[in-house]
Amino acid sequence: TAPVESKPIVCESCQKPTVKPTTVLFGRNLPEEFWVHAEADMPSTDLLLIAGTSLVVSPANSLVYRASESAARVLINREAA
Repeated sequence: TAPVESKPIVCESCQKPTVKPTTVLFGRNLPEEFWVHAEADMPSTDLLLIAGTSLVVSPANSLVYRASESAARVLINREAA
């Protein structure tokens, strides 16, 4: 099951928080700012890098269609898409 909220990652050595990932957890909405920039930027994209998704669920799977037809698309994921 997916975590309910994003939490800081604790350093194993010093036990202090090191990095709090800026992530959107499964089942949560992307910020409105994301969609504003996607609408403006995707049609002129030359290269689209998508990382950490199998492209099975929305909205990540819709992004590949928002890029220009000539844009190269690279999917980086541990699972087959």
